[in-house]
Amino acid sequence: MNEIVAFNVRRQLRLSGKKQGELVAVLKEPKRNILRMLSGAQELPLPVLKKISHFCNSSIDSFFLEPEQSSSIHEAFMGQVSSSEGKKSLDIVRQLSDIYLFHSQYQTAEFSNLVNKNWNE
Repeated sequence: MNEIVAFNVRRQLRLSGKKQGELVAVLKEPKRNILRMLSGAQELPLPVLKKISHFCNSSIDSFFLEPEQSSSIHEAFMGQVSSSEGKKSLDIVRQLSDIYLFHSQYQTAEFSNLVNKNWNE
């Protein structure tokens, strides 16, 4: 659970355009403790979460939501793609896998129809 909360806190910081250094200054806690909390190695106490939610202008409930799983297996393997070359490569991989999946499904259906037709004749 610590990792989920830490992931959501980092995501809220990124969405609100805030930096970890600003968060350390607001929380007035040792930087080491904040970094441990943001990595999920240490539990984030509720009073600290309340301060973070005010700092990010978000609700505390948003920190406890499970992150969405990647809908694409390609994104799971490639991770976050930020360069234009990486995005082009990801698009090519998606197109190729879609083509492969379409043809494998079509050929499988065509093959089964062919086999059934031969046995029925």
